[in-house]
Amino acid sequence: MRKLLGFVLEIFRITLIFGILGALGWEGLIQIYTFLGAAETYSWSGAIGIVMIMFILYRNKWQFRGWMKTKNTQKLSKRIVISIAVVALLSIAAPIVLGFFMSE
Repeated sequence: MRKLLGFVLEIFRITLIFGILGALGWEGLIQIYTFLGAAETYSWSGAIGIVMIMFILYRNKWQFRGWMKTKNTQKLSKRIVISIAVVALLSIAAPIVLGFFMSE
């Protein structure tokens, strides 16, 4: 019963963290995209980048501070972190670059 409660609390915690930080990050990106004249059609790729960054943060920091403790939790390797971070930054920058090239 205790493991089930820990699991439920951890799912609630993940949903809350991703919901709040995702919404704040998305709102910040929308403001930046609007200011820089980014392509609105592709702004969804910024949301994917935010989720990727939050995934890295969860796997390397937040999962160790939660209610659910297991022996199998590990940090992501540096190679995977760098790969995901590069893809995330490219997907965040894509609407800005596309907006620049499409406006001319």
